Amino acid sequence: MTKLDLLVRAIGKRWLWIQAALAFAFLYLPILILIIYSFNAS
Repeated sequence: MTKLDLLVRAIGKRWLWIQAALAFAFLYLPILILIIYSFNAS
């Protein structure tokens, strides 16, 4: 177990969280924007 292995593992776990956060952002941001626009229009 080298320091590089530990670094790769730490980045790997963070990368999963980053990918999940990006997926949720892409799913929910358009919905939020539509809701905000509909409130502003009315």
